[in-house]
Amino acid sequence: MYCNKCGEELRTDAGFCKTCGSMEDPSGTELVQGEHENLDLAYAYVRKNQDYYFSKWKKENSWNWAAFFLAPFWLGYRKMYRYMFMLFGAYLVTDILLLLIYPNYPESWDYSIGTAGYAVIGIKGNDLYKQKTCQMAERIKQQGGSLKDQLYRLEKAGGTTGWGILLAFLVLIGYALLLEFMYM
Repeated sequence: MYCNKCGEELRTDAGFCKTCGSMEDPSGTELVQGEHENLDLAYAYVRKNQDYYFSKWKKENSWNWAAFFLAPFWLGYRKMYRYMFMLFGAYLVTDILLLLIYPNYPESWDYSIGTAGYAVIGIKGNDLYKQKTCQMAERIKQQGGSLKDQLYRLEKAGGTTGWGILLAFLVLIGYALLLEFMYM
C-alpha cells in the first residue's frame, strides 16, 4: 500500500503516512478529515486500535464495553489519569455524603452507584478519549516542528500503558482502605 499524497510505501495496517501525515484507511484511500482539525494527527496518538476509535468517534456517545466493565483500569490504560481520579473522587464524595446523611444505607446502593458510574464511562468513554486525543494533538501542533517530528512526539505521548492499570489498581486499594477507615 502506498500513500495517496506522497507515494511513500506504508505498512498494511498504517493509519497515517509517517512522511507527509496523510491519514489512510486500510483500503489505501485517503480519509476525509473529521470535525476537528487535529484528527489527522490523532492516529499517531491513539496507535493501538486506531480504526476502532475513529469509527466510534463518528458517533456521539458510542458504547465502549471495556470502559464499562473496567472503567478505572481502561482510563489508566489509555492514559486518561485525570478522568480516572475524577471517577474515584466522585465515588469518594458520594460515599462520604451517604455516610453523613444516611449512616446505615444498604450495601446495594454502593453497587447501584458504582454501576451507574461505570455506565457513564461506558457511554462517554470514547468521547472523552477523542477529546483528550485532540487536545494532545493541538498541544503538540502548537509546539511547532515538522510534521514528522509532531507525529513522533504524538506517538511517544500517546498509546497505552500497563503502568496506568497498575496506578488504577493502587488507587483502588487506597480507596478501599479509606472506606474501611471511614466505616470504623
